[in-house]
Amino acid sequence: MTVSQFDNGYWYATEVKAFAKEIGVPDTSRLRKDELELIVRHYLKTGALSKPKRKLATQKITKDVDRGLSLKRPVRRYTNDRKTKEFLVESAKKIDKQFREKSGARYRLNRWRDLHFRGPHYADVIVSTMILVMYGVVAATSFGFAVTR
Repeated sequence: MTVSQFDNGYWYATEVKAFAKEIGVPDTSRLRKDELELIVRHYLKTGALSKPKRKLATQKITKDVDRGLSLKRPVRRYTNDRKTKEFLVESAKKIDKQFREKSGARYRLNRWRDLHFRGPHYADVIVSTMILVMYGVVAATSFGFAVTR
């Protein structure tokens, strides 16, 4: 397969994972589709496997949700579970009673969080969630957000 064929086709996550496993990518089950696509694309261009950009959690750190969520708590081990989602939505509604989640906002929030995983407090995550939903943010960058209207 060429890079062009890979880029011009649509691949389900299961297909990308299977191909990545076939070419020897370790821990394919722990990587997201977008991370696997970068590794596969690099392999098709160079013939060499690259490492994922995101460090996979190997050490045992207590989940933030188990330590108690608060606006001032630094994000150390975020979990995308029901309790955390409820905390984010409830906190956002305290700021703006009209707040409602929109489709795709959680995915974009998690990609933004991947870029900023060491710095923000939960207050930053809540404000970011609101920006993603209310202003139609489509991409997170290392400098902030790319907003489209």
